[in-house]
Amino acid sequence: MMHGKSYGSMSAEDKKYHTEDDVRTLIQAGEIKKDKARYKRAMAMAKEKQEALAYIGMDMGKMSYAQYSKARKSMAA
Repeated sequence: MMHGKSYGSMSAEDKKYHTEDDVRTLIQAGEIKKDKARYKRAMAMAKEKQEALAYIGMDMGKMSYAQYSKARKSMAA
C-alpha cells in the first residue's frame, strides 16, 4: 500500500520496491488460488470483512482507499 503517496510522485527506487511487492502479492495470490481449502477460507473471511464494512457504512466497492483510510482513522480517534 502506498499510504498517502500517489504512485506518480514516487521516486524510481520507491516504484521499483512497490512493483517488487506487487509481484510477491501476485505470486502469493496464485498460490492461494491453487489451494482450494485455503482459497475458500480466504474468500469466506473477505466476505465477512466486506459485510462488516458495509454494516458500518464503509462499502469498499464505493470508496477509494484514501477515503477508507480517512474513515478508519476518524473512527479510531
